[in-house]
Amino acid sequence: MSTTSIFVEILIVGIEALIWIGLLLCTRWNLCRGLEILTEYKEYSVLITTFLLALAYVIGIFIDRVADSFYRIFRYSYDKPLPETVGKMRLRIMHDSEGMAKFLDYQRSRLRIARATVFNLFLTILVGSCWLVQHPNSNDMYVVKLMIVIGVFALVISLIATRRIDKAQMSRLNEAYEIVTETKENNMSQQVVAAVCYRRKNSEIEFLLVRTKNGKHWTFPKGHVKQKPPEMPWLAASREAGEEAGVSGSIEKELFTCYAYRKGKKAKEDVVAAYLMLVESERKPDEPGRDPQWFTPELAVKKLAKRREEKYVREHQRVVQEAIARLE
Repeated sequence: MSTTSIFVEILIVGIEALIWIGLLLCTRWNLCRGLEILTEYKEYSVLITTFLLALAYVIGIFIDRVADSFYRIFRYSYDKPLPETVGKMRLRIMHDSEGMAKFLDYQRSRLRIARATVFNLFLTILVGSCWLVQHPNSNDMYVVKLMIVIGVFALVISLIATRRIDKAQMSRLNEAYEIVTETKENNMSQQVVAAVCYRRKNSEIEFLLVRTKNGKHWTFPKGHVKQKPPEMPWLAASREAGEEAGVSGSIEKELFTCYAYRKGKKAKEDVVAAYLMLVESERKPDEPGRDPQWFTPELAVKKLAKRREEKYVREHQRVVQEAIARLE
């Protein structure tokens, strides 16, 4: 939400508060005389207005916080457990979706003004009642009584409206959180990771490659990150190395490169996150037909280039070159 919008909201809350504050002062002092004095200094009207607006803003800040605590007594109770606290849900949405965050800020803006209006109306009625007790014979008694009746009616209406706004805000917040979470989980479930497996033989680096499912290409062991249960990317790469190549070892948690990959001409292009893995043991792969084999860097580049488009030949070559640079 923009700073200007928040400033205007707080100012509105403060101006509302000035009404009951003025009425409260009327119960102790003759402010009518004070108003007469103000009219005598018309040339200072701009300065006086500026002072009152500044005062309203400062008061509005405090009233906003107090009204929030006061409203907790009447706050709408959501009909199902929330996945996180409201604060954490808002932070998650602000981080992942700017558009949804702006819409929720609009809902929250309405709630801020509504709950402050309820609080200010309550205090206006309270102060008005005190005024009637202290001035039972005042000529303005009937006017104040009428204001109190109108205030009570407005308070009830405002409280109902505030609860409806709160209900709408909580519903939209929960829906936005579910959309953001589901979108992120779907993106994570589509994340492709690869284990760039290597070993040192006679002080030379060798890379382990496996065949693709159709047997037409050589590739690094790779696959999708699992979400149920949640899986860290480097652990997913290590798992794929075990399933496709039958190897295990020490895998780096730090991503060392990414490369573009496409299974076929009509398939969509994936961005594969690659992790270096030092192979420490070998066994029979879980998946048949993978035919894992060790190759020197030069031969690995040639194997990875067979039957591939030029773009993906360069991508795989770059992975091998960056792996060698990292290991040396």
